[in-house]
Amino acid sequence: MRLGSFALVFLFAFGLLSILIRQWWLTAIMGVLILAVSVDIALAVRRQGRLDDPSSPDEEGEV
Repeated sequence: MRLGSFALVFLFAFGLLSILIRQWWLTAIMGVLILAVSVDIALAVRRQGRLDDPSSPDEEGEV
């Protein structure tokens, strides 16, 4: 999650820079990468929460 957060800040900064210099193709790439990193962070948080909760079902779906 820490690496993803760093990447998100880095991508956001480059996204803003690409908007300021009007490189729309670079802005689109940064947008896609920001979305991918955000989804990865959300899934990591979900996995972390599942590992911490002993009452949650395991990977096979059994309780």
